[in-house]
Amino acid sequence: MKDVLFYFSYASKIFFRNKTGVFWTVLYPLILAGLFYLGFSGIIHKEFNTIEIGVDKEYKNILILKSIDLLHVNEMDPSDMKENLLKNKISAYVKKDGSLAIKYNGGKEEIVNNILKEIKKIEYLSERGMVDFSLINKKFIKTDKVVSIYTIPFYVLIAMQSLYSMFASQHMVDSLNIKTYNIAIRHHISGMNHKAYIFASIINGILINIVANTILLIFMEYILKLDMINHFTTTLFIITIGNIFGISYGILIAMIPKLSAGIKGGLLVATSLLFSFFSGMMSVDVRMYINANFKWLAKLNPIEIISDTIYKINALNKDINVFYEMLPLLIFSISFIFISLYIISRRSYDSI
Repeated sequence: MKDVLFYFSYASKIFFRNKTGVFWTVLYPLILAGLFYLGFSGIIHKEFNTIEIGVDKEYKNILILKSIDLLHVNEMDPSDMKENLLKNKISAYVKKDGSLAIKYNGGKEEIVNNILKEIKKIEYLSERGMVDFSLINKKFIKTDKVVSIYTIPFYVLIAMQSLYSMFASQHMVDSLNIKTYNIAIRHHISGMNHKAYIFASIINGILINIVANTILLIFMEYILKLDMINHFTTTLFIITIGNIFGISYGILIAMIPKLSAGIKGGLLVATSLLFSFFSGMMSVDVRMYINANFKWLAKLNPIEIISDTIYKINALNKDINVFYEMLPLLIFSISFIFISLYIISRRSYDSI
């Protein structure tokens, strides 16, 4: 235990003495958040009195939709649906069977879809005597605030930063490899407890990055006043899983042979930026295009998984199984660790 505490303190001192590392881990995301705010603030804070929707006259729960202040219901025949959607007169159309027709995915459409799902859920429970269906209106918040899809780059930024624990694990692996770092020779001849060092470095990397993640969340909520995080504890849980993935990903990249530490670090940065681009950091349209045409890519993108889950529980208030949503990342993390162990078993390290 003493060794773990010693190496934890040792890793902390190395991090805080590295001004470049502190900048990229803590300050860089804050600067990006500020730039995003300057670019999107006018759109993000735009308010809508209501969401215009079309509803089939024979939809059985039309009165419930009419009672929701957020929605302005236009009764119309199915034959008029396509024209009104194409002309953007309505954001969505509720069919007779309760299914939804939309022109494209966006913040308003997601809200309407979420409301319909809640209605179906409560209706299902009501049929089994588990809830009073007449109280359904109380499930919906009466508000004139619509969540803008232009907050997505901020959620992507949170997700991207949660992966930054990868730099700590990359440094940890490289610092034990005499072919990469000269300091590894000192570690080798000093009789270092490698297991304690590895464990302490991983915990240190995760904790420091979670603190940096928390600073970013506080900055967005209380300085920029974006009002993005409604479920702080759950969001931190998601971020923690993102950090675990970051650790495993950093270890995997560090295991690539014949690459310098600088190139490996650059590869981590490049891939995280690429993941972020596909997730909509630079353009929400890119995210929509990927989800519409390359769903498999979205399901494999760690930043997409993290940002999408955080967006669902905070912006859309969706009742989802967070562990199930994040399960792919845990599977990826375990897989990366086993691949890394396999690489170690196939290589001869003088220092490990």
